[in-house]
Amino acid sequence: MAILLSLCLVLFSVSAVFAFYIPKSHVTWTDPTAKAADTTLAFTGKVMDSWQLPGTTQLSSGLFVPAGLPEGQAQFGGKGLAVSGLPDGRFVQVCFNFPVYNNSWHGTIYAWDGMEWVAMPTTITPGDAENTANTYACTPSAGNGVYALIIGFYGTPQPVRPIA
Repeated sequence: MAILLSLCLVLFSVSAVFAFYIPKSHVTWTDPTAKAADTTLAFTGKVMDSWQLPGTTQLSSGLFVPAGLPEGQAQFGGKGLAVSGLPDGRFVQVCFNFPVYNNSWHGTIYAWDGMEWVAMPTTITPGDAENTANTYACTPSAGNGVYALIIGFYGTPQPVRPIA
């Protein structure tokens, strides 16, 4: 019994952060959207599953994660969005539902530049205290390209112990 208890203690005290799979049964991610300030502007926004996104790698768990970012620290939050058909120099606002915000998760919208995922200016609009499903991450300057919300789990803050 003591050995089992010791093993459990060791396993629970590991401090490395790993990407966690968020079961769909617990969290509902709505599809990302693109919206132009000029309602006459024609463009296309195509929703993409994470396995369809460029610059991904598949973990042994089956989870698709963004390649080139620190392993175990980043994963896709919901689906991605491909924006196309915008005239040169025109932009749209792209928004991603972020229902796990305030639950030890942080996130930023990234754009695929053909070689790597590049962070975009991102504004988080929190939902109300009882309904974080209304939380959104948005970027106002999305041109033609592929976008994804990339999230990371920062965990429960550890209490600071005074030095004796």
